[in-house]
Amino acid sequence: MIAVNLCLPRSIRIKLNTRCQYNCRFCHQEGDAKTSEIKTDELLKALKLLKKGLGFYRLHFTGGEPTLYKEFAALLTNTKKLGFINALTTNGQFTSFLRIKLVSCEYDYNHTHTARV
Repeated sequence: MIAVNLCLPRSIRIKLNTRCQYNCRFCHQEGDAKTSEIKTDELLKALKLLKKGLGFYRLHFTGGEPTLYKEFAALLTNTKKLGFINALTTNGQFTSFLRIKLVSCEYDYNHTHTARV
């Protein structure tokens, strides 16, 4: 008999919202475009359980445009404190204030897609 070791994925993709400044043809909106915005406190509660109970270590935030999520900088700060590696898919079109917040939150990876106008 062949021994098989199964391993759970340790990374989670999280769609924070459906809002975006653009309407790009290539955008697939990470699934259903009609989903409601996730609540930060509920998300953090679930992430704590996933980190402690199952060993998840990496988060990948998507949307719409995840930087338009109203508590995005605070969410990054809190997930970093929990010990997660944070990744982000963005169009890169955000304010200089948010850019400073992103740098101060020390997010780990950035996947940028440019808009077709």
